[in-house]
Amino acid sequence: MTLGSLPAHGQVPAAVEGALRESRRRAILQGDALRGVAERLATDVGDDQVLHVDDVPHDWLLPRTAVVVHQAGAGISSAALRAGVPSVTVPMHTDQPFWARRLETLSAGTAPLPMKRLTAAALATRLDEATSCDLLRKGAGRVARVLQDEEGTAPLRSWLHQLDG
Repeated sequence: MTLGSLPAHGQVPAAVEGALRESRRRAILQGDALRGVAERLATDVGDDQVLHVDDVPHDWLLPRTAVVVHQAGAGISSAALRAGVPSVTVPMHTDQPFWARRLETLSAGTAPLPMKRLTAAALATRLDEATSCDLLRKGAGRVARVLQDEEGTAPLRSWLHQLDG
């Protein structure tokens, strides 16, 4: 889980902690917002079940996971898509609801779980869906394969070179 801009107070830590306890899944929690959750879970369920990390390259970490829980910002959404891993999104503001809906439309993520509806039970349900749904695994894999062959900015660079003469 990497929840980036999500707050480290209110219902977020309790919902994450409760969802992980309920779903009984191993987890890597990234970022300061989830440090306390990781420490409590490591003490209660064992440090072989939960790991807290700070900055880890997403292109290395995410392909090694079964699901990515994130706030659906453009950067983490694209990293999850490139990794070919289903997403559970918890959008809160700005462009996050758009990217969360886009992941769902691509069959690469569950229906968004808006921050104001975040509970342990709702997050645990989304985790179960993301890890057990063939449609989501196949959808995420399909998008990753397409992105692997994407030329990125090459068409734009070619066009700019043509303008330059």
